[in-house]
Amino acid sequence: MERTKETTTIWTKDFILLMLVTFFSGCAINSQMGTLPLYVESLGGSKADSGVIIGMLGVSALLFRLPIGKLLDQYGRKVILGIGLFLLLMDFGLLNIWSGLFALLILRFIQGVGNGTQSTAAGAMMSDLIPKDQLSIGLGYFSIAQVLPSAIGPVIGLAVVQHSGFQSLFRVGLVFTFLAFFMSLFVSERYKEQKRSKKDRPIRKGYAHSLIRKPVMVPTLVMFLICLANSGVIAFLVQYAMEKGIAGASCYFTIMALVTVFFRLCFPSLIRKVKESRLIAVSIMSIAGAFFLIAISSSLSQLIAAAVLYGIGFASVLPLMNTIVLMNVAADQKGSGTAIFTSALDVAYGGGVMIWGVLAAARGFFVMYLCCGLLAILALAIFLLFSKNLC
Repeated sequence: MERTKETTTIWTKDFILLMLVTFFSGCAINSQMGTLPLYVESLGGSKADSGVIIGMLGVSALLFRLPIGKLLDQYGRKVILGIGLFLLLMDFGLLNIWSGLFALLILRFIQGVGNGTQSTAAGAMMSDLIPKDQLSIGLGYFSIAQVLPSAIGPVIGLAVVQHSGFQSLFRVGLVFTFLAFFMSLFVSERYKEQKRSKKDRPIRKGYAHSLIRKPVMVPTLVMFLICLANSGVIAFLVQYAMEKGIAGASCYFTIMALVTVFFRLCFPSLIRKVKESRLIAVSIMSIAGAFFLIAISSSLSQLIAAAVLYGIGFASVLPLMNTIVLMNVAADQKGSGTAIFTSALDVAYGGGVMIWGVLAAARGFFVMYLCCGLLAILALAIFLLFSKNLC
């Protein structure tokens, strides 16, 4: 990645609006985290039903991301962003009037389609907006709008359910989604089909062939391995802490999110002072350290230290990996590039829970989290092997 002086401001009207769209839609989705299993239980569902219904969001998002990426590159971004947000708006509206386990399963599927569509479109629009010489910095700022809802949303959802019940939770989601949809109407469409010169155009035998290249697939694989490992933390950390007799383990996620946000605010200074390849390597090492520390944790303070380590590492590695992908695809492939990158994360988080559940049952949480750390080490080894061709 070539580093140049900043010449154009990142903080345009459209950049701010897209951050708000992402933030509000993220709050709507994340407000159900932790509360949806309780709703399933109130409808007479089992833990297995909860798992299927919760996982449906990722399954449907995964099924539609790649086709959506191609549509984004063919027809532009804004209309598809609006379609995704409209699906979410319709979904939360129906949640307020349609109850039952089967209805919830269908609506969760629609929610996944809407969320996968709007998030892929928003990511592609951001790549169009941000000046090329500031792409990593801009994506770092943008990712704050993606991380904050994971810290704020569950707290809002739990508070609403405790005070007003599940229907109020869905009404709050409807309000958040409406705000996102309304703001998206004022975002300008910047994407245009561009004729590229032979110098700028990657050699390709077809549309798909030019995307299956090391600068696209290696960063995607690195993030896949990291998120695959982290899925074990998201799914089982609280249960692991209960077995260890550690109270208050849920604060891990809030601290991790806040540390990630803080370091992404510091990201522009880091990227100017530290070589990208070195920053990525140190970040992945920090993430691996977090997993190994969780494996041996026996107190809340150790879990908090792990949350800080993961937040520090994730703050840099995600925007830098995303930047490498987008810097190595053509202007008319950014939608598909974004879809490939985000689909890998969907697979990692969705499939990881099943893999780690089987391993934890067979070998225990200690072995499971050691394996999570080893996956991060593997991600580091893959990056170092190909780093000369990436940064």
